[in-house]
Amino acid sequence: MHNVASHQRRSRYRAAARSGGSTSSRSRAYLSWNPRGLGISHLTFLVATRFQTCGANLFELDSHRTGIEIHPAAIIGRRFFIDHGMGVVIGETAVIGDDVMIYHDVTLGSRTYKSGKRHPTIGNEVVIGAGARVLGNVTIGHGARISANSVVLKDLPARTNQEEGEFFVI
Repeated sequence: MHNVASHQRRSRYRAAARSGGSTSSRSRAYLSWNPRGLGISHLTFLVATRFQTCGANLFELDSHRTGIEIHPAAIIGRRFFIDHGMGVVIGETAVIGDDVMIYHDVTLGSRTYKSGKRHPTIGNEVVIGAGARVLGNVTIGHGARISANSVVLKDLPARTNQEEGEFFVI
């Protein structure tokens, strides 16, 4: 078990260094990585499944401390990386693939209150720029790039470099 945890930590550090964001080496990623952000979100999910009020309070406390709001029911793949996390919001039915990197102030949100799948599905190796909004039950294809401050309301094909304004709706 210890070996698996060590391997997972090393793969997170490598992903952070590869991302080219604020960390340029594994050693810098090691020094700057905060495991409590995702760790407390997972702890919140475990507590929320047993004691709903206590879990909701823990989630609220954690989001104020980190500036990151990840719904405990969101499905997040391996080596998910948030660069400068303040203002990140990830909704309940969001699905995020492996090796995804998002910058600060990104919202993966809903456009409706209906039950069922309401949040985006993000493929593997996707980069979402700062301030971007991906709203509704849309699918972002494998390897897609979303530019900063974009609003995505339609599906984005794999390996697409979404330029500013292409999927923007006012």
